[in-house]
Amino acid sequence: MSNSAAVMNMALIYLQSFSAAPALHRPRSKEQARTPLNIFFERRMIPVNSEHNYFVNPMIRKLTRVKEQPESDSAAASYKGVAHKTFFFLLWSIVGVALFFVLRPTLTAGEVITLDNGLSFHILEAGAFFIALLLSVIAPLLAFLIKPLVPFLGSLYCLCFSYSFACLDDLVPEEFGGIICAAAIITVILVLVMAHLYASGKVNVTKKTRTVILTLFLTALLSGLIVFLLSLIPGFQPMIGFLEENAVVGIIVSILYIVIACLLLLVDFQTIQQTIERGLPKKYEWIAAFGLAYTIFYLFLQVFNLLSRIQNSGKAE
Repeated sequence: MSNSAAVMNMALIYLQSFSAAPALHRPRSKEQARTPLNIFFERRMIPVNSEHNYFVNPMIRKLTRVKEQPESDSAAASYKGVAHKTFFFLLWSIVGVALFFVLRPTLTAGEVITLDNGLSFHILEAGAFFIALLLSVIAPLLAFLIKPLVPFLGSLYCLCFSYSFACLDDLVPEEFGGIICAAAIITVILVLVMAHLYASGKVNVTKKTRTVILTLFLTALLSGLIVFLLSLIPGFQPMIGFLEENAVVGIIVSILYIVIACLLLLVDFQTIQQTIERGLPKKYEWIAAFGLAYTIFYLFLQVFNLLSRIQNSGKAE
Protein backbone atom coordinates (compact mmCIF):
# COMPACT_ATOMS: atom_id res chain seq x y z
CA MET A 1 0.00 0.00 0.00
CA SER A 2 1.28 3.49 -0.82
CA ASN A 3 2.43 5.95 1.84
CA SER A 4 -0.41 8.32 0.89
CA ALA A 5 -3.06 5.68 1.60
CA ALA A 6 -1.33 4.77 4.86
CA VAL A 7 -1.28 8.41 6.00
CA MET A 8 -5.00 8.78 5.25
CA ASN A 9 -5.71 5.55 7.10
CA MET A 10 -3.82 6.65 10.23
CA ALA A 11 -5.45 10.09 10.17
CA LEU A 12 -8.98 8.69 10.10
CA ILE A 13 -8.21 6.07 12.74
CA TYR A 14 -6.87 8.84 14.99
CA LEU A 15 -10.16 10.73 14.73
CA GLN A 16 -12.09 7.85 16.30
CA SER A 17 -12.71 8.38 20.03
CA PHE A 18 -14.95 7.37 22.89
CA SER A 19 -17.13 9.18 25.42
CA ALA A 20 -19.90 8.82 27.97
CA ALA A 21 -22.79 11.23 28.32
CA PRO A 22 -26.28 11.19 29.80
CA ALA A 23 -29.33 11.51 27.56
CA LEU A 24 -32.86 12.74 28.00
CA HIS A 25 -35.94 11.01 26.59
CA ARG A 26 -38.67 12.90 24.80
CA PRO A 27 -41.77 11.22 23.29
CA ARG A 28 -42.04 11.22 19.52
CA SER A 29 -44.54 13.38 17.74
CA LYS A 30 -47.34 11.72 15.76
CA GLU A 31 -45.76 12.92 12.51
CA GLN A 32 -42.50 11.20 13.35
CA ALA A 33 -44.17 7.98 14.42
CA ARG A 34 -45.82 7.43 11.01
CA THR A 35 -42.79 7.60 8.71
CA PRO A 36 -41.06 4.50 7.29
CA LEU A 37 -37.71 5.63 8.67
CA ASN A 38 -39.28 5.79 12.13
CA ILE A 39 -40.40 2.19 11.70
CA PHE A 40 -36.84 1.20 10.74
CA PHE A 41 -35.45 2.61 13.98
CA GLU A 42 -38.32 1.97 16.36
CA ARG A 43 -38.02 -1.76 15.78
CA ARG A 44 -34.60 -1.57 17.41
CA MET A 45 -35.38 0.96 20.14
CA ILE A 46 -33.24 0.63 23.26
CA PRO A 47 -33.95 2.79 26.33
CA VAL A 48 -31.87 5.94 26.40
CA ASN A 49 -29.56 6.20 29.37
CA SER A 50 -25.98 7.01 30.19
CA GLU A 51 -24.99 3.34 30.20
CA HIS A 52 -25.45 3.08 26.45
CA ASN A 53 -23.68 6.27 25.46
CA TYR A 54 -20.07 5.91 26.48
CA PHE A 55 -18.82 5.03 23.00
CA VAL A 56 -20.00 6.67 19.82
CA ASN A 57 -18.70 8.40 16.68
CA PRO A 58 -16.72 11.57 17.60
CA MET A 59 -19.22 13.72 15.69
CA ILE A 60 -22.39 11.95 16.78
CA ARG A 61 -21.25 11.81 20.40
CA LYS A 62 -21.93 15.55 20.57
CA LEU A 63 -25.62 14.73 20.29
CA THR A 64 -25.63 12.75 23.54
CA ARG A 65 -24.61 15.89 25.42
CA VAL A 66 -27.22 18.26 24.01
CA LYS A 67 -30.14 19.19 26.25
CA GLU A 68 -31.62 21.87 23.97
CA GLN A 69 -35.25 21.33 22.98
CA PRO A 70 -37.12 22.68 19.89
CA GLU A 71 -39.89 25.26 20.17
CA SER A 72 -42.37 22.89 18.49
CA ASP A 73 -42.58 19.33 17.18
CA SER A 74 -42.25 20.59 13.61
CA ALA A 75 -38.85 22.07 14.54
CA ALA A 76 -37.58 18.76 15.95
CA ALA A 77 -35.09 16.51 14.19
CA SER A 78 -36.56 13.62 12.20
CA TYR A 79 -35.32 10.41 10.61
CA LYS A 80 -36.23 11.76 7.20
CA GLY A 81 -34.19 14.91 7.79
CA VAL A 82 -31.13 12.93 8.90
CA ALA A 83 -31.44 10.62 5.88
CA HIS A 84 -31.72 13.52 3.42
CA LYS A 85 -28.71 15.29 4.90
CA THR A 86 -26.67 12.06 4.88
CA PHE A 87 -27.41 11.62 1.17
CA PHE A 88 -26.50 15.28 0.70
CA PHE A 89 -23.03 14.65 2.11
CA LEU A 90 -22.59 11.45 0.12
CA LEU A 91 -23.53 13.27 -3.08
CA TRP A 92 -20.57 15.56 -2.53
CA SER A 93 -18.35 12.51 -2.90
CA ILE A 94 -19.75 12.10 -6.42
CA VAL A 95 -19.04 15.79 -7.03
CA GLY A 96 -15.45 15.18 -5.91
CA VAL A 97 -14.97 12.41 -8.49
CA ALA A 98 -16.56 14.57 -11.19
CA LEU A 99 -14.30 17.48 -10.21
CA PHE A 100 -11.27 15.25 -10.68
CA PHE A 101 -12.23 14.43 -14.28
CA VAL A 102 -12.94 18.10 -14.99
CA LEU A 103 -9.57 19.26 -13.64
CA ARG A 104 -7.49 16.34 -14.88
CA PRO A 105 -6.74 17.72 -18.39
CA THR A 106 -5.39 20.92 -16.85
CA LEU A 107 -3.47 19.27 -14.01
CA THR A 108 -1.79 16.69 -16.26
CA ALA A 109 -0.60 19.27 -18.79
CA GLY A 110 2.27 20.47 -16.63
CA GLU A 111 5.75 19.18 -15.85
CA VAL A 112 6.31 15.49 -15.13
CA ILE A 113 8.70 14.29 -12.43
CA THR A 114 10.18 10.79 -12.33
CA LEU A 115 11.42 9.42 -9.02
CA ASP A 116 14.34 7.06 -8.51
CA ASN A 117 11.96 4.12 -8.17
CA GLY A 118 10.55 4.81 -11.64
CA LEU A 119 7.28 6.39 -10.47
CA SER A 120 6.26 9.35 -12.65
CA PHE A 121 3.63 11.97 -11.86
CA HIS A 122 2.54 15.46 -12.84
CA ILE A 123 3.48 18.15 -10.35
CA LEU A 124 0.12 19.92 -10.45
CA GLU A 125 -1.88 16.71 -10.11
CA ALA A 126 0.25 15.50 -7.20
CA GLY A 127 -0.08 18.91 -5.53
CA ALA A 128 -3.85 18.85 -5.89
CA PHE A 129 -3.89 15.34 -4.41
CA PHE A 130 -1.95 16.32 -1.28
CA ILE A 131 -4.05 19.47 -0.78
CA ALA A 132 -7.26 17.41 -1.00
CA LEU A 133 -5.76 14.81 1.35
CA LEU A 134 -4.82 17.50 3.87
CA LEU A 135 -8.27 19.08 3.74
CA SER A 136 -9.92 15.68 4.22
CA VAL A 137 -8.02 15.40 7.51
CA ILE A 138 -8.51 18.99 8.70
CA ALA A 139 -12.19 19.38 7.79
CA PRO A 140 -13.54 16.76 10.25
CA LEU A 141 -11.44 18.24 13.06
CA LEU A 142 -12.82 21.72 12.41
CA ALA A 143 -16.36 20.35 12.08
CA PHE A 144 -15.98 18.70 15.47
CA LEU A 145 -14.99 22.05 16.99
CA ILE A 146 -17.32 24.40 15.08
CA LYS A 147 -20.86 23.01 14.92
CA PRO A 148 -22.44 25.79 12.80
CA LEU A 149 -19.98 25.01 9.99
CA VAL A 150 -20.75 21.28 9.87
CA PRO A 151 -22.79 21.56 6.60
CA PHE A 152 -19.90 23.32 4.83
CA LEU A 153 -17.01 21.42 6.41
CA GLY A 154 -18.80 18.09 6.01
CA SER A 155 -19.35 18.78 2.32
CA LEU A 156 -15.71 19.84 1.94
CA TYR A 157 -14.55 16.64 3.62
CA CYS A 158 -16.66 14.39 1.37
CA LEU A 159 -15.57 16.26 -1.76
CA CYS A 160 -11.84 16.19 -0.88
CA PHE A 161 -11.95 12.58 0.29
CA SER A 162 -13.42 11.30 -2.97
CA TYR A 163 -11.24 13.63 -5.07
CA SER A 164 -8.06 12.37 -3.39
CA PHE A 165 -8.99 8.75 -4.08
CA ALA A 166 -9.86 9.45 -7.70
CA CYS A 167 -6.52 11.23 -8.03
CA LEU A 168 -4.71 8.37 -6.29
CA ASP A 169 -6.16 5.93 -8.79
CA ASP A 170 -4.73 8.07 -11.58
CA LEU A 171 -1.34 8.68 -9.95
CA VAL A 172 -0.64 5.03 -9.18
CA PRO A 173 -2.86 3.01 -11.55
CA GLU A 174 -0.65 -0.08 -11.43
CA GLU A 175 -1.19 -0.35 -7.66
CA PHE A 176 -4.75 0.88 -7.13
CA GLY A 177 -6.33 0.67 -10.58
CA GLY A 178 -9.77 -0.91 -10.45
CA ILE A 179 -10.06 -1.51 -6.72
CA ILE A 180 -11.52 1.88 -5.79
CA CYS A 181 -14.82 1.18 -7.58
CA ALA A 182 -14.88 -2.31 -6.09
CA ALA A 183 -14.30 -0.86 -2.61
CA ALA A 184 -17.19 1.58 -3.10
CA ILE A 185 -19.57 -1.20 -4.16
CA ILE A 186 -18.57 -3.44 -1.25
CA THR A 187 -18.99 -0.52 1.16
CA VAL A 188 -22.55 0.11 -0.06
CA ILE A 189 -23.35 -3.58 0.36
CA LEU A 190 -21.93 -3.65 3.89
CA VAL A 191 -23.89 -0.54 4.91
CA LEU A 192 -27.13 -2.07 3.62
CA VAL A 193 -26.39 -5.36 5.38
CA MET A 194 -25.68 -3.64 8.71
CA ALA A 195 -28.84 -1.53 8.35
CA HIS A 196 -30.84 -4.71 7.77
CA LEU A 197 -29.27 -6.45 10.76
CA TYR A 198 -30.04 -3.47 12.98
CA ALA A 199 -33.63 -3.09 11.77
CA SER A 200 -34.41 -6.81 11.95
CA GLY A 201 -33.09 -7.16 15.48
CA LYS A 202 -30.55 -9.83 14.55
CA VAL A 203 -27.86 -7.69 16.15
CA ASN A 204 -28.46 -5.97 19.49
CA VAL A 205 -26.48 -2.87 20.37
CA THR A 206 -26.18 -3.32 24.12
CA LYS A 207 -23.69 -2.21 26.71
CA LYS A 208 -21.83 -5.50 26.20
CA THR A 209 -21.72 -4.89 22.44
CA ARG A 210 -20.25 -1.45 22.93
CA THR A 211 -17.68 -2.87 25.34
CA VAL A 212 -16.61 -5.37 22.69
CA ILE A 213 -16.29 -2.59 20.11
CA LEU A 214 -14.29 -0.48 22.54
CA THR A 215 -11.95 -3.38 23.31
CA LEU A 216 -11.44 -4.26 19.63
CA PHE A 217 -10.84 -0.68 18.62
CA LEU A 218 -8.44 0.17 21.43
CA THR A 219 -6.52 -3.06 20.81
CA ALA A 220 -6.18 -2.26 17.11
CA LEU A 221 -5.30 1.37 17.79
CA LEU A 222 -2.69 0.62 20.45
CA SER A 223 -1.21 -2.20 18.36
CA GLY A 224 -0.79 0.16 15.42
CA LEU A 225 0.80 2.77 17.67
CA ILE A 226 3.20 0.24 19.19
CA VAL A 227 4.20 -1.05 15.75
CA PHE A 228 4.85 2.52 14.58
CA LEU A 229 7.01 3.32 17.61
CA LEU A 230 8.95 0.06 17.27
CA SER A 231 9.59 0.84 13.60
CA LEU A 232 11.59 3.87 14.74
CA ILE A 233 13.97 1.66 16.76
CA PRO A 234 16.71 0.18 14.54
CA GLY A 235 16.78 -3.13 16.39
CA PHE A 236 13.08 -3.79 15.70
CA GLN A 237 12.99 -2.57 12.10
CA PRO A 238 13.67 -5.99 10.50
CA MET A 239 10.84 -7.58 12.47
CA ILE A 240 8.42 -4.73 11.75
CA GLY A 241 9.40 -4.81 8.08
CA PHE A 242 8.61 -8.53 7.96
CA LEU A 243 5.16 -7.97 9.53
CA GLU A 244 4.34 -5.11 7.16
CA GLU A 245 5.33 -7.14 4.14
CA ASN A 246 3.54 -10.29 5.31
CA ALA A 247 0.37 -10.46 3.20
CA VAL A 248 -1.52 -12.76 5.59
CA VAL A 249 -0.94 -10.51 8.61
CA GLY A 250 -1.94 -7.41 6.63
CA ILE A 251 -5.14 -9.01 5.35
CA ILE A 252 -6.16 -10.21 8.83
CA VAL A 253 -5.60 -6.74 10.29
CA SER A 254 -7.58 -5.15 7.46
CA ILE A 255 -10.50 -7.53 8.04
CA LEU A 256 -10.43 -6.66 11.74
CA TYR A 257 -10.73 -2.95 10.94
CA ILE A 258 -13.64 -3.65 8.58
CA VAL A 259 -15.45 -5.52 11.36
CA ILE A 260 -14.88 -2.60 13.72
CA ALA A 261 -16.15 -0.10 11.13
CA CYS A 262 -19.32 -2.19 10.62
CA LEU A 263 -19.90 -2.28 14.37
CA LEU A 264 -19.45 1.49 14.47
CA LEU A 265 -22.29 1.77 11.97
CA LEU A 266 -24.59 -0.07 14.37
CA VAL A 267 -23.62 2.32 17.16
CA ASP A 268 -24.31 5.29 14.87
CA PHE A 269 -27.75 3.91 13.97
CA GLN A 270 -28.66 3.59 17.63
CA THR A 271 -27.33 7.03 18.58
CA ILE A 272 -29.25 8.67 15.72
CA GLN A 273 -32.36 6.84 16.85
CA GLN A 274 -31.91 8.11 20.38
CA THR A 275 -31.35 11.64 19.07
CA ILE A 276 -34.71 11.61 17.31
CA GLU A 277 -36.45 10.07 20.29
CA ARG A 278 -35.11 12.84 22.50
CA GLY A 279 -36.56 15.42 20.12
CA LEU A 280 -33.50 17.57 19.52
CA PRO A 281 -33.82 20.63 17.21
CA LYS A 282 -33.51 20.08 13.43
CA LYS A 283 -30.13 21.80 13.28
CA TYR A 284 -28.61 18.73 14.92
CA GLU A 285 -29.61 16.64 11.92
CA TRP A 286 -26.47 17.96 10.22
CA ILE A 287 -24.22 16.59 12.97
CA ALA A 288 -25.96 13.21 12.94
CA ALA A 289 -25.79 13.02 9.14
CA PHE A 290 -22.12 13.95 8.95
CA GLY A 291 -21.24 11.52 11.73
CA LEU A 292 -22.90 8.70 9.81
CA ALA A 293 -21.30 9.74 6.52
CA TYR A 294 -17.91 9.88 8.24
CA THR A 295 -18.29 6.30 9.46
CA ILE A 296 -19.29 5.18 5.96
CA PHE A 297 -16.15 6.77 4.51
CA TYR A 298 -14.09 5.15 7.26
CA LEU A 299 -15.57 1.78 6.28
CA PHE A 300 -14.75 2.48 2.63
CA LEU A 301 -11.15 3.24 3.59
CA GLN A 302 -10.79 -0.09 5.38
CA VAL A 303 -12.32 -2.02 2.48
CA PHE A 304 -9.98 -0.22 0.10
CA ASN A 305 -7.05 -1.10 2.34
CA LEU A 306 -8.02 -4.79 2.31
CA LEU A 307 -8.43 -4.93 -1.46
CA SER A 308 -5.11 -3.17 -2.04
CA ARG A 309 -3.36 -5.68 0.21
CA ILE A 310 -4.98 -8.61 -1.59
CA GLN A 311 -4.04 -7.14 -4.97
CA ASN A 312 -0.44 -6.52 -3.89
CA SER A 313 -0.11 -10.03 -2.45
CA GLY A 314 -1.29 -11.45 -5.78
CA LYS A 315 1.35 -9.44 -7.64
CA ALA A 316 4.06 -10.61 -5.26
CA GLU A 317 3.24 -14.20 -6.06
